[in-house]
Amino acid sequence: MHLFVTSQFARGEEKLIALFESIDHARLFLLNKSYRDDEEGKKIIYRLYKNQDLLQVWNKDNISISSALYADGISDFDNPSLCIFEVMINYINYNQRTPIAKFNVELDAMLFIISAFKAENDIHANDVFFIFKGQLLMHTVNKSILEKQKNGLSGTSNQDNSSKYQISPLSTRPTPSGGPPDYWVKKDDTEE
Repeated sequence: MHLFVTSQFARGEEKLIALFESIDHARLFLLNKSYRDDEEGKKIIYRLYKNQDLLQVWNKDNISISSALYADGISDFDNPSLCIFEVMINYINYNQRTPIAKFNVELDAMLFIISAFKAENDIHANDVFFIFKGQLLMHTVNKSILEKQKNGLSGTSNQDNSSKYQISPLSTRPTPSGGPPDYWVKKDDTEE
């Protein structure tokens, strides 16, 4: 991976946050990351590098900084081991997983996947993303999984998650040792 993305707060140091194979994927991620930061009121400078060369800077608030590790040439991208969450894709037309990005935060990996499905440039609904941490598979995501999660989180799910059972009123009685402390009975809807 030869495209590097860094972030820097006004009084912080520049940190490597992601690596990409495609410049289009890097720009898509940066667009959505900076948009989310604007919503949260964060003021962050983002930089995109190809190998050691600075390609683009996102500094909407014109933040002035004293120094930047990578932009000033103080440090090199020799050790990108901080990016431990690898995103791979299995395109519907191919039978193999292709690595496309690495992130140092799992939420950034998920943000990238969500924004890739929204953009739909080269991603199809049946393509599957995988997030790995080392050799461990953390998440498998496709468009239908995202929609199910979105419906479940927004409360538009049609399932009734309430229990049909309640603790018996007799469970507060003194019980001899060795016996069950309480038991469950089916709710009677006529009482309520």
